[in-house]
Amino acid sequence: MAQQAQAVRGSQKLIRGLKEQLDLSAVNRAEAANEITANQALRLRKWINAVLDVRENPVTTSLVQDAHGQFIGEVTQLADGKQWLAQGYGKTWPTGEAFDDVQQAIAYVRGIAAAQ
Repeated sequence: MAQQAQAVRGSQKLIRGLKEQLDLSAVNRAEAANEITANQALRLRKWINAVLDVRENPVTTSLVQDAHGQFIGEVTQLADGKQWLAQGYGKTWPTGEAFDDVQQAIAYVRGIAAAQ
């Protein structure tokens, strides 16, 4: 029982190390050496690819405030890097719209807030 617990701790430590390295070839080597299972390797690859994608294409979000300083919504740059998604906060707000200019998106959010 103690050996099994030690093996699990060792595997968890290896997986943490692979996550920190962000090295897909290291994951492939660990899988080939049977240090991790195929399922663990698959999840690690997905995680590493997601982290690398976010690092290459960071999400840009700006919070929108009204004249009283209340946060009324946000505008987020879409993955294409060219458009902005404008969304207001609250249950009754529309799902949002895409705009080519960040200022248009902010004006949209403020316009919704003024209408309510």
